[in-house]
Amino acid sequence: MSVKDVAGIRRRRVGWATRIIILAALIAVWQIAALSLGPLFLPQPLAVVYATITLFGNGTIELALKQSMTVYLIAFGISLAIGIPLGLVMGGIKAVGDAVDSFINLFNSMPRIALIPLMVAWFGLGVTSKIAIVILLAFFPIVINTYNGVLNTDKDLLEAATSFGASRGQLFTRVMLRAALSNIITGIRLGASVGILGVVVAELFTAITGLGGLIVTYGNLFELNYYFVPVLVLSVIGVTISEGLKYVEKRLTPWKQFQR
Repeated sequence: MSVKDVAGIRRRRVGWATRIIILAALIAVWQIAALSLGPLFLPQPLAVVYATITLFGNGTIELALKQSMTVYLIAFGISLAIGIPLGLVMGGIKAVGDAVDSFINLFNSMPRIALIPLMVAWFGLGVTSKIAIVILLAFFPIVINTYNGVLNTDKDLLEAATSFGASRGQLFTRVMLRAALSNIITGIRLGASVGILGVVVAELFTAITGLGGLIVTYGNLFELNYYFVPVLVLSVIGVTISEGLKYVEKRLTPWKQFQR
């Protein structure tokens, strides 16, 4: 095992130890705050653990998770299927990028949550409306980061590839696309995080189902121990997706590790 491998293992161990310490500190602060404020304002961590066991045990979380993740996966998949190719075309073909960029920025700057009533009016209160709302929020980080990644490809790399006789297609697939991978994955991470938020917002504004519906229900009943369960489940999903995409980025862009 090389010195570099040993250093990498040590760095990962330190990272995990730091995360555990921070988590323990947060739980301790939570416990102290809960004792100070009382259960009406903040439940104790142990009460949330009991609530979690109850909701998982009776299938409530399983049903809500299935409803929310169905909407999320469909909407996020559509956002990826449209956003990444559009960003690649915008970055690879200057005329398209110049024409579409202003409109992308216009819609991205718009307070898109304000358009949710319009989505409800168009698509109703069902699953279609929820999917449209999530796409409305998740699409733009993906397309913008993909576009910027391709647009900011190192000009020296393009010139070197051109001098060796690379065609336009080869420049696009072997230089621009690879150079943009890190930005693309960053856009996917941002889109994934905003998409989780979009699912909750969609479930708050439309038919009250899924994890967002549980948040509304338990919030209205002031059952905060149960209220925190779907919130924590959504947080775990978001962290899992983000960490998974970080791992994918490391595997697809190994050269980035040598730049640190």
